[in-house]
Amino acid sequence: EGAALVDAQKGALTPEDRAAWIGFYGREMTAVIDLDTATVLQQLSASFLQAHAENIALPDSVVYEVSQDGKTFHSVGVVGRSTGTGLLSQEYPLQLGGLVARYVRVRTQGQQNPEQKRWIYSDEIIVQ
Repeated sequence: EGAALVDAQKGALTPEDRAAWIGFYGREMTAVIDLDTATVLQQLSASFLQAHAENIALPDSVVYEVSQDGKTFHSVGVVGRSTGTGLLSQEYPLQLGGLVARYVRVRTQGQQNPEQKRWIYSDEIIVQ
């Protein structure tokens, strides 16, 4: 399931064509990508779906972290949500400018309310 987040397949907005989206219900998303070797990183980006009628919300922000050993991560940036209404897909891009790391961790923040659980849908994490 997690491999679908790095398969270069963008998800469609229509409900019947959402096979590329991965859903997380009632919790924040955390994904760790092992690049196999230390890699020069120029940009990180993750995309998320908003569909209020289906209880799918955008995260308030996305935290990007990197690690050399897969155990100790440090934050390299936080990207906030843009404003938008209705059905949409939003990218959360972060420019890095040549940072070197083997592992990338992507975490959502601020979307979940314990009294009103929602879905988070992500279709792709791009590491460049």
